[in-house]
Parts: sequence; structure tokens; C-alpha cells
Amino acid sequence: MNNSNPLFSVIIPVYNVGAYLQKCIDSVLSQTCDSWECICVDDGSTDGGGAILDAYAEKDVRIRVLHQANTGVSVARNEGLKLAKGGWVQFLDGDDSLEHDFLEKLQGAIHKHPEVDAIEHTAIYCYDDGRRVYGDKGVLPPNCVVDASEIRRDPWGRKYTSLGRCSCYKIFRRAVIVENGLYFTPGIPLGEDSLFAGQFYAYAGKVAICPDVAGYLRIFRSDSAMHEISAARLIPAIKGCEVLYNTWKACRSDGFDVWVAASVVAASMLGREYGGENRAECIKALLDSEFFNRRAISFLLFHGTWKSRIFAAAYLLSPRVVKRRILEAL
Repeated sequence: MNNSNPLFSVIIPVYNVGAYLQKCIDSVLSQTCDSWECICVDDGSTDGGGAILDAYAEKDVRIRVLHQANTGVSVARNEGLKLAKGGWVQFLDGDDSLEHDFLEKLQGAIHKHPEVDAIEHTAIYCYDDGRRVYGDKGVLPPNCVVDASEIRRDPWGRKYTSLGRCSCYKIFRRAVIVENGLYFTPGIPLGEDSLFAGQFYAYAGKVAICPDVAGYLRIFRSDSAMHEISAARLIPAIKGCEVLYNTWKACRSDGFDVWVAASVVAASMLGREYGGENRAECIKALLDSEFFNRRAISFLLFHGTWKSRIFAAAYLLSPRVVKRRILEAL
């Protein structure tokens, strides 16, 4: 294998997942496809994870390790992207792993669909009780190639695939990332990978949806950051709405209006499953945000349903009264 020009760059952000890290790295080393590099970014781990990574790097030149102070998963992935040389990027969380033939399956999909900029694949959810569930069974359509504009016009994934689907469940053509200066937005604790995917699809051409390509093992553990839900972690997602709004508007992406409407709905649901206090804080933050006041309201006024237009008009006439009544009703 030519390590200076591998087919895949596997980027792994690592923060205090030492108990799972060896299994993760071993799963990359066991791949039947050998055209890969593995870039591990130690995000200030305090559990010995950095030393584990260094030990692997000493044994295999395909594994490169970068150590940095703890600045979050988005910055870690961005640093990995800066070092990447592969034609395609696969993000892998440090507590997840890959089946041994996963990259080989992706290689086959790339050869079958050389024209695409992204490939959506199937994640396998692994639980503490031993269950393995194909997470996208019945969700992704049969194998097909679609224009990214079709996905942008269908943000909820009713026909193809949801824009909010995790970035680990797809591979990205690195040239699209580099040519358009794409990166993960720091400061968004939850949903940062979905935001990146949404920005990528603003510039992507065609996308292959390949539910038969499975092998990313998503490990569900009780102490995962995915379970640490609070208003403080949810509210920054509103910033993500603004970032994606600006991206799509700048490149005049098809489906822009549909996406704005979807974002208003999605933002309004922040915290709905996590108790009244979280929900109230999230809604208040939304009502105070620039995205809602400068983007969403004007959109609803001119493009919403008749009910949405009445709401937007009332809000513009008396925002304080409407805000107060919304918060009182929570």
C-alpha cells in the first residue's frame, strides 16, 4: 500500500475512552482493505488514552497521533482533517469500532459509484446486553444514487436519508471538504456532526445510498456523552442553525426554503424529551436568538402556512407579548 496516497483516512477523536480504545484501533488494523491511514487526535485525555495511541503509532506507520489540550470533538476532527491524505474520509469515534471487512465494502461501493461525493452506509448498534441492531434497517431506501439536491429538499429523510444523520454513518470525498473549506463548528456539544454533513451536502454533487454496506459498530454505553443531556448542551444547536443557514444561502443550495422551515421546527423541539425545565430554557434561547428573530420569523411570514404567517405577523407586532405567552404555556 502507498501510505502517502491512501484510499481512506480514518479520523478518530479520542477523549477519555481508554477502556474501549484498543478494540477501536485493533478494528482498523484488522481491515481486509489495506489502503488506509488512521489519524488519532488525543483531545487531552486523562485516562492514559494518549499513551495507548502512541504505543500503536510506534508499531504501525499508518497510525498517526496528534496530542492537544482538551478543546472538544469538533476541533479534534478538524485537526485530523488537516493531516488527512486519503481520498475519502471516515470518522470513527474512539469508543466505536469497525467490522474487519468494512473498508473493503466501502471500497467496492466507491468502485461501483465513482461519480459520487458521499456514500451513506448502515450502522450496527451494539448494546451492553449483547444485542446488535441494524440501525437503519427500513430507514434507508434500497441501493441508489441521488443528487444531493434531492436530499436537501427532503431534510427529514422521508424519501432518502435525513440530513441529521450522524457523520460517522457516511464517508466523504475529501476533495469536496478541502475545496470548499469545510470544517466542524466548535462550541456545539450535540449535533456537531450532523451540522457538518448538512454543510457538506450544500456542495456535494451525487450521493450513493448503500444500506447493504454495513460494518460501523456504534457502541451504546451508559457513560457516553450522548446521554449527558442538558439545556446547556442543547442550546448551542441554535448556533448550528445559523451556520447552516449562511452556508446554504451562500451557495444558493436547492431546498434552502424547505430546510429553513425544517430548522425552525427542529429548533422548537429542543429539549422536548428532557423535562420541562430543559425545554423552557431551550425555547427561551431560541426566541432570543438571531436565527429566530432575523431568519426564521421573516421566512415564516412570507413562506409559511397561513397559521405560521399569522404567528409571524403577531410576533413582529408585539414580540415581548408573544414571547411571554409562549413561555407561560410551557
